[in-house]
Amino acid sequence: MMSRIGGVITALLGLAILWYGAKLALAGGSPFYVIMAIGLIVSGALLIARRQAGLWAYALTLAITFIWTLYEVGFDKWQWIPRGALVVFLGLLLSLSFVTNSLSNCPQKPWVPSLRNGVFALRAVVAVIAALGVIAWF
Repeated sequence: MMSRIGGVITALLGLAILWYGAKLALAGGSPFYVIMAIGLIVSGALLIARRQAGLWAYALTLAITFIWTLYEVGFDKWQWIPRGALVVFLGLLLSLSFVTNSLSNCPQKPWVPSLRNGVFALRAVVAVIAALGVIAWF
């Protein structure tokens, strides 16, 4: 149940970012928000279906978003906030046990690295971004 709620929230966030990202891209701004939105919508749809692949899609979207943020603003932590704080926070929530345990194909060992382990992938990406955030703070 919780993965479906997380999926709905993720998909709605993706739709909102798609709407405003398309407006920005059409006005000559960065098309990246459209790309991010598509990743969030795909992730949300997979989570609504209670599939672990939704966590993989979210981890990939989050990693690409963070790389794009570093490319655009470097290690200026204050400029990271509007570009990714919400998606990192949502990624943290989606990686919690009460969400991951409600997936229909949740791995038996969520902390074991594997190409089949979307839970581990999302937790690893969130942990790396958090660690880099702490480093950037200093």
